[in-house]
Amino acid sequence: MKKTLLSLCFIPLFLSAADFNQGFSGNISLGFGIRDIKSNLSPLADRDYINNINENPHSSTDASILLGFELYYGGLIDNDRLFLKNYNGRDISGISLGYERAYLEKFTSSFAFVSSLREKAYTNPYLVKQNREETDVSKFGIKLGTSYEIDALQNVNLSYLFAKNKIDKELVPYNSLKREGYFHQVELKYNYSFFNAGINYDYNDADGKAQSFSRYGVSAGINHPFMQDYILSPEIAFSKIEAKKTNVLYNKKASGNEIKFNLKVVKNNFLDNKNLYSYANYILKKENNDINFYDETYQIFLAGIGYRF
Repeated sequence: MKKTLLSLCFIPLFLSAADFNQGFSGNISLGFGIRDIKSNLSPLADRDYINNINENPHSSTDASILLGFELYYGGLIDNDRLFLKNYNGRDISGISLGYERAYLEKFTSSFAFVSSLREKAYTNPYLVKQNREETDVSKFGIKLGTSYEIDALQNVNLSYLFAKNKIDKELVPYNSLKREGYFHQVELKYNYSFFNAGINYDYNDADGKAQSFSRYGVSAGINHPFMQDYILSPEIAFSKIEAKKTNVLYNKKASGNEIKFNLKVVKNNFLDNKNLYSYANYILKKENNDINFYDETYQIFLAGIGYRF
């Protein structure tokens, strides 16, 4: 079944306000695209009915209309700003509302409330030979970040996210598979000129210990200007996931690896207007799990225009 979705963009905008400008600044964008999801767990894959818990993931392709934004208000005290913008994390995507301030010449710190938007899950993803019911999922928390500017070309960023995963209607029959709980994410990132690299550690502390896991990951990317007014930004990330306890349905741990590839191209001065830009973006996210039921593949292609102010 085809779907058309209007949502806040879960992909971050491609141009950010880098300076602490006085008053309002930011950018907004509107994109159109195609999203293909292969999954047994996500209702977006349109697989309400399954015959058994060993089925291969089902694939569904949807058309999407996506709105992105980054809004700032600077100058409340000195070298500071409030912000409201899209947030795209490893386990939570939605919006971020926070405060950021520069101090001691080379440091910048931020505090933000982060919340997901319009997420869904199955009340019992393991239900077979019946239509699986959908329920709302809420993920919300706080994120702390600090950046240190080594010199004009280099900086280091450290961030910590603490959030809660809440499922409105949880009908999984085994306590060890309960999905609600808290998760922690720590990331260290290094930026040098147009190159960036990072490492991360995440821990999902779910009510069901078979749903609790640790994730270790690395990432690398570039933001490379090419031709006039064009920026090419490929990025790749790899993570290793290890569940804490054995899944009673499969008698093994739901452990594996995840790879994510992101390629975007931005054209500044679109239509000879310095405030306009256009973009194209391709994202591939693939998880290979020791339990095949948990395998997932997300592919997204977007193209759109934005306005910077």
